[in-house]
Amino acid sequence: MAAFVQQMADEERLGVPLVTEPRRVLVDYGGANVAKPMHVGHLRAGIIGESIRRLFRFMGDDVTGDVHLGDWGTQMGQVIVELERRMPHLPYFDASYSGPYPAESPITLADLEEIYPAASAQAKADPTYAEAARLATAELQNGRAGYRALGEHFHDVSVVGLKEDYDKLDIHFDLWLGESTVQDRLDEMIARLQAQGFATESEGALVMEIVEPDDKKPMPPLILRKSDGAVLYGTTDLATIEMRVQEFGSELILYVVDHRQRQHFEQVFSCGLQKWHCVCRCRFGA
Repeated sequence: MAAFVQQMADEERLGVPLVTEPRRVLVDYGGANVAKPMHVGHLRAGIIGESIRRLFRFMGDDVTGDVHLGDWGTQMGQVIVELERRMPHLPYFDASYSGPYPAESPITLADLEEIYPAASAQAKADPTYAEAARLATAELQNGRAGYRALGEHFHDVSVVGLKEDYDKLDIHFDLWLGESTVQDRLDEMIARLQAQGFATESEGALVMEIVEPDDKKPMPPLILRKSDGAVLYGTTDLATIEMRVQEFGSELILYVVDHRQRQHFEQVFSCGLQKWHCVCRCRFGA
């Protein structure tokens, strides 16, 4: 046994052979949010995902790591509303403004780190404020030019700080794409799912029913589009799988996610696996 271990240690590849048929593997890990600070869950996903990325690359697979930023959710609307409250004169809030919008962000990373907690707290305390943030999120997702421009600023400012934090942990990504990356695919994908009979209307929203042969209890449907026109994480996650298969040629997609997100990803994967048989979830946590 000692001789075998020594032999492995002496080999450049430590006894690990290269795969005979390399695959295109995409690892989705990190999952940090634009305009929000990271928490321990993001760190765990980042560290585990970086390890998986290195292992598959060491075995000879063609591996791509994607942070998959959360840049399309409610926090964006909250920051937009709070920024308008503080700086109403900015052109991003003038619906008649035809552009171009400033190339430089009106706020810094330090500003963003102060604005988001204040906006989040106000949304919890004030239903009117929360509703305004919800509507701003919907307008962002529906293409309002000023809000899209602000979203790009928030993204660019956040990525600078995130890269610094991840570099300190020796965690690296090949792609810094986000949920907004697939926004131009959403309408076409949803229309196709409707035409194929997968998506149906329910209480004003558009949903996909989820039925698994071994289900012991019903699983809630995946909401593709809310009654106000806004899309949810499940919609962008489904479109992201489609993009990764069609544009990157991914043969295996690994999602490094917290166990607490189990139901969400079971919904998404149940829908996605009807067309793409390349998704695997790597859960951590109890």
